[in-house]
Formats: sequence, structure tokens, C-alpha cells
Amino acid sequence: MIDHVKYGKVRPIALDRRWNVDPRAGAPPLESLIADVAAAASPPAAIEGLKPNHFIYTGLKQALARYRGYEARGGWPAIPLKGPSIKPGASDARMPIIRQRLVATGDLDAKTPDTGEAYGDVVRSAVQKFQERHRLAADGAIGRTTLDAMNVSAAARADQVRANMERARWVLAGRGDSFVLVNLPAFKVYLIRNQKNVWESRTVIGQNARQTPAFRAEMRYIVFNPDWTVPPTILAKDVLESMRKGENAVARKRLTIYDRQGKAVDPSTIDWPTADARSFPYTLRQAPGDDNALGRVKFIFPNEHSIFLHDTPHRDLFSQDKRTFSSGCIRVENPLELAATLLQGQDDWTPDKIKQVVDSGKSETVFLKTPLPVVIVYWTVSVGATGELHVARDVYLRDPPLLHALNGAPVPAPPR
Repeated sequence: MIDHVKYGKVRPIALDRRWNVDPRAGAPPLESLIADVAAAASPPAAIEGLKPNHFIYTGLKQALARYRGYEARGGWPAIPLKGPSIKPGASDARMPIIRQRLVATGDLDAKTPDTGEAYGDVVRSAVQKFQERHRLAADGAIGRTTLDAMNVSAAARADQVRANMERARWVLAGRGDSFVLVNLPAFKVYLIRNQKNVWESRTVIGQNARQTPAFRAEMRYIVFNPDWTVPPTILAKDVLESMRKGENAVARKRLTIYDRQGKAVDPSTIDWPTADARSFPYTLRQAPGDDNALGRVKFIFPNEHSIFLHDTPHRDLFSQDKRTFSSGCIRVENPLELAATLLQGQDDWTPDKIKQVVDSGKSETVFLKTPLPVVIVYWTVSVGATGELHVARDVYLRDPPLLHALNGAPVPAPPR
């Protein structure tokens, strides 16, 4: 029990072999923890003290108590899905149930006057509050996505909180005071300095077929005006397939082909119908520019997955609620802001100098004086610095296997 309380019951690598953060690494032996608890004046209090004291964990613990309270009081009724999207100012027979649902979780004051089937301004504000908490477009329109979120039961939400308390135990024990945090299902990246969130931005992550993994690494350098070397997955599934169909992805993506000696190769000399990514003897590279797949800057934290943060020319995708469009890397909406914040106080890297370098079009690499941890997590429920609870969709369906493991017998981690 002591091990589970401090580090979590489930070994994350048992669910995902790509996970490389072990909260037990460098920790005191379990035997010494057991001895400390046994020698304590109050062993129960000592065990309680082993739990993470970070605001994220304590906020999740409070949320778990709330949702279990909702469940004990009967939860909330399911709202019928049949019917059009309900816009503010409209009337709909489902509005009384929707108001009841919003009152149940405190999004709407229970003393709000009953307006029958009318959808008025007060309820609209409550709906927008609910949408913001669930990382949905806060437009006040009650469509299928909002109704689906409202219809998740109190018991299911409590289980979701439990899953994320377990994930918090994996990460929070080994955290530093400063790091970059990427929360995949929230589609957000944060820069934490001295335990304070100093910058954040929206992200685009890997599509379901090319999911972005959760892991930890160290950011070492930034590249302005990067070129882009086509990775194996995109080579196989996008470029070669396109060339076989005669769609000429090489020309469309402005790629240059190089042989193993670094010499440019004429695309017309390659037998594209028989080309195989496993034995393809060439490197495909896209020069820096406005249409470069990595945009104007990339942030490198070496890892075995070839994942990094970068800019993108596809700015329109950040307006989507569900942003699973990349091939695995993490696109950042405001990457030059991140670069300026990371390089603040380092030599003469002011925002003006960054702009000059970007405008020059020439590639330049800048190493961070102090490498910065990057932690990529998958938290479908999270807590903000002021205690607000945010819920995200389980876009990669990673909650069910974790809950299954939490509810079952402990499973040892497989060998790497």
C-alpha cells in the first residue's frame, strides 16, 4: 500500500512501453519508507504524508470527493440527444433537464428562476462555463458534443478523476520547479518557471493512427528557420504512396532528394512504383520557408520517438476543438513567443533579434544555457493554478485500460 500511495499502483510502462519516467528512480528503498511509517507517532498520518502535495493532486482529490458526492445524491438525469442544436434564445423541451444538469455541478445557481423551455441569457452563461471547463468551444450552443459531455455520469467522471490521480502520482514526485508541460488531450503546452505558469499556447497533436506518446526528455536547443527531413512514417504513408498514384508529393511539398553521398537526385530517375520505405536509399528534405512543414522554429529535446515541438504553416487548425492532425510531433500556435520566453536573459536573444533571424530566412541553432525538462502527459482531468477543474475528451482512449489496471490486481512492469 505504501508503494502505491506514493508512486501509484499501476506501472505506467505496463500500459505503454514508450513511457520513460519512473517515480521510483533515485527514491529511498521501500523498506526505509515502511520503517519510517512504522516508527511514526501516527502511521495513518505518515501514510497520508506520502501522497503528493502538489496543487494538481490535491485538486483532483477534492474533485473526486465532489463527484462521489454527486453520485451518492443520485447524479443527474440523461438529456435526450434527439433534436437540433439548441441556440441561445431558442425554446426546447429539453431545457428543464439541462438546467437540472447544470445545477447539479454548480454551473447554474439553484435559485435561478425557472424559464420553462426557453433558453435565456443566464442559462447560456452557465452552459458557456460548463463548456469552458470541458475544453469545448464556449459558444453557448448546446449541440451533440456538449450534450455528450453533460451525459457522462457522476460515477464515470469519478473514475476519470481516479485515473488522472494515478497519472499525477507517476509524474509529480519527480518534477522540478521549471519545465515545459504538454498535456495531450487538453491540446495545450505550458512553460512552468519556479512553479508558476508563465506561458501557454494551444497545440495540435498526433492523429489517432499516429498518436503522440507520453514521455519525458530534456530540451537542449532551438532551431530558427529549420529545414525538414521527411521521417520514415510520412515517407511511407504520404510521400511514396502519393508518388505511386502520380500525385507528385515531391514537387507539391517542395522536397529535394539526396543520395547517401549528399548529392541531389532527379526525382524522374527513381522507380517510384517499386520504391519501398524500408529500403529507400534517399533522404527527402524541405528547405526553410513559409511553407516548410516545421514553420519558422522547432524545439529539440532528443528522444527515441523523434518527437519535438514546432511551428506550422497550417494556422487554421488551431481553431478546431479536437486538434489531432499531426503525424506525431506537437505543433505550437505561438512558437516564437515560446522561443523568446525560453531565451529571455540568454546573451542578446531579444524578441527583436529573433525576428531579425527569422526574417533573414537563414537557419540558426541556439543551444539553451540550461537544458529544460519537457514532460508530455496524458491528463484527461487537470487542475489549474487557481484550483479550477478542466475535463478533456479521451481522444486516444487511454483511460479505460488504466482504469482496468487500477481495478485489478497489481501487474509487474514488463522488461524493456
